[in-house]
Amino acid sequence: GNAKVTGTDAGTYDMLLKAEDFANISTNFTNVTFEIVDGTLEISKKKITVKADDLSKTYGDEEPELTATVEGAVEGETINYTVVREEGEHSGEYKISVEPGDNPNYEIETEDGTFTVEKKQITVTADDLEKTYGDEDPELTVTIKTLVGDDEIEYEVKREEGENADEYTITVTGEEEQGNYEISYEEGTFTINKYAEEVIVKITGNSDEVTYDGQAH
Repeated sequence: GNAKVTGTDAGTYDMLLKAEDFANISTNFTNVTFEIVDGTLEISKKKITVKADDLSKTYGDEEPELTATVEGAVEGETINYTVVREEGEHSGEYKISVEPGDNPNYEIETEDGTFTVEKKQITVTADDLEKTYGDEDPELTVTIKTLVGDDEIEYEVKREEGENADEYTITVTGEEEQGNYEISYEEGTFTINKYAEEVIVKITGNSDEVTYDGQAH
C-alpha cells in the first residue's frame, strides 16, 4: 500500500497505514487478514562547509570585518555561525576559526582561515640643518613617518666631517626590519654658512734695522 507524509526540516517522520485504506483488496479474496507495518520518512541533515576567509591588515590599522564563505547551503537560507580570530596585534599570522551556531537542517564542516598582520612601512629622514661657520653643531635630528603609538626604533644619525663653509651629507643608518616595521632611510643636508658679519684683518709687517755692509738684506 501507499502512505504519504510531508516533511521539510531534517528529522524522522512516521508514515502510518490504516487497514480500511486497503478494504477493496478483500473483494477479491475469501479470507484476508491485514498486517499493518508503518513506514518512516527520514530527512537527513545537509552537509555544508563554512570556510573562514583569509584576511590581512597592516600593523596599527583597524581590524577588518571577519567573514566566511558558505558552500552547499540551500539557496536563500541563512546559516548561523560566528567567525573569530586568534588574538595578537604584532606582525605575523593568526588563525581564523568558524564556530557554528544553531542550524537544525545542516551538518556543518568548518575550515580555518589565516589572518595576516603585515609589517608597517615607515621612513626615517634626516632633517636638513645649518649653522654659521665657527658655531657649534646643532643636535642632529630626524623625522619619522609614521610610528604607531609610543613605539620606538633604533637608528644612528651622523654628518659628513668638515668645518669650512659648504654642504655636508647627513646620513641615518639602522636595521631595515625592526619588530613590526620595514624601514627606509633618507639623507639630509648640513649647511655651514659663511660668517656674514664684517671682519677686519690687520696684517703687520716685520721691522728690522741693519748697518750697511754691501749685502742684500
